[in-house]
Amino acid sequence: MRNRYVVCYDVGEPYRLTKTYKLMNGYGDPVQYSVFVCDLSGAELARLKHDLTNLLNLAEDRVLVIDTGPFGEKRMFAMGSALKGGREPAIVI
Repeated sequence: MRNRYVVCYDVGEPYRLTKTYKLMNGYGDPVQYSVFVCDLSGAELARLKHDLTNLLNLAEDRVLVIDTGPFGEKRMFAMGSALKGGREPAIVI
């Protein structure tokens, strides 16, 4: 079973910030700067935690992971302008 997660991060060093953004693109979709929505299985979530732990300096950087429950349940919504590059924000998440 997959759950939907909102992953937000605050990374202080530009190199790690860029690497974190690229990593997160492999797990989910950006909905704001440094905010991603990811539909993950338990194994994928464990891999994401492992990858972030290896990439970030957890003494300086922060990650917040919010489990919104099973994939497909509508618990959040987004409104507003498109992201850079013309990508539309997800209206229902």
